[in-house]
Amino acid sequence: MCCCNNKKLVVFGSGRTGTAAAYACGMLDNFKEIMIIDTNKSKAIGKAIDIQQGLILQNKDTLVNGTDDVKQIKGADVIIITASVPHAAKPGLDVREVLLHGNRPLITKLATDIFGVVPAGTKQPLIIILTNPMDLILSQFIKTAKKVTNNKVDLKKVVGSGNWLDTARLKYYLSRAYNVAPSTIESYAVAQHGLKIVYLLSQTKINGELIETYIKTHKSANGKLLSMDDLLKVIDEARFGGQTIIKYVGNSDSTVYGPGISLQVLANAYLNDTKEKVVVSTWCDGQYGVQDFAFGVPVIMGKNGVEKILDLKISKQDQQNYDTSYRFSLELDRQKEKS
Repeated sequence: MCCCNNKKLVVFGSGRTGTAAAYACGMLDNFKEIMIIDTNKSKAIGKAIDIQQGLILQNKDTLVNGTDDVKQIKGADVIIITASVPHAAKPGLDVREVLLHGNRPLITKLATDIFGVVPAGTKQPLIIILTNPMDLILSQFIKTAKKVTNNKVDLKKVVGSGNWLDTARLKYYLSRAYNVAPSTIESYAVAQHGLKIVYLLSQTKINGELIETYIKTHKSANGKLLSMDDLLKVIDEARFGGQTIIKYVGNSDSTVYGPGISLQVLANAYLNDTKEKVVVSTWCDGQYGVQDFAFGVPVIMGKNGVEKILDLKISKQDQQNYDTSYRFSLELDRQKEKS
C-alpha cells in the first residue's frame, strides 16, 4: 500500500456525482489536493468548501479548491470526468444514449484542453471518465487524445467507470434474492454501460458455485427454487437498477453514491497498486471481439492503469450477448456521428 499523501486529484464537474467522487476520494489517505473544475466557478468553489469542511471532521488535511480554469489541472495524478450537458433523467428511458449528441463535443474539447496541460505517455495521469454514454464518450475522448498527442497517449491510463457499479447492482439483487452476503457473490457486468449491459452468467458464482448450478440446489429467500426465467428477472432488476433509483428519488435526480464510490475504487487501485480485479471500459484491440473501440471488459487495475485485460473463458451465449451489445453501440456511434 502507498503511504504517500502528496497526490493531486482533479474532478471535472461539480454536480452530484462529481462531488460524491471528490468526497469519496478525499476519504483516502492519498490526496494532498483536490481540484473541482466547472464552468460554473461559483458552484465549484462552494462545493469545494463544503467538501473540505467535511474532510476536516475526518482529520484530513486535504486542500480542496474550486475553479473554472482548466490550467489548474497541472500536476494532477488522477483526473475524473463527470461533466455533462444538462439533462433530466426519466424512468423507462436510457438517458445515456440521449446525452451522446451534447456530450460528444464537450468531451472532444476536454480531451484537447487536458492534453494541452498534462503530459501524455509514461508521466500521464490516470483519467477516469463517467460522462454518459460512457463507452461512446470514452471512445471519442481517446480518438481526440490520440490526435492531439500524436498517438502518445497512454491508453492503459484512460478508462471508463460504470460497469463495476453495474456488477455491484447484480450482487445487490442476487444477495436479496438468496439472503446471502454480497461479498459471497462473484460476477462481471461487461460490454455496454447501459441497457445493453451483459452479465456473464458463465462467470457468476455464489459461495464459489456457478449460478446455473446454485439455483437448482439452493432455495431463494422466499423458500422456493428459482427457475432460469426467475434468474433472468433478477438480472433485469440489476439492468434497470439505476432507473429504479431514479423512480424512487424523482425524475430530475440521478444516482450519486454508487458512481462516486466506483470512481474512488479505481483511483485507489491505481494509486495503491492493489491489482484490483474490476470491470472498466478500456480501449480494446481484439479482446472479446472488440476492435479499436472502448468497451467494458474485466481487467486488473494497478499502478500502470489497466495492467491486464482478463481473458475469461465465457460461454457461447455470453459471447453472443456481448457481440450484440457491441454491434448496438457501434451502430449508435455511427448514427450520432452522421446526425
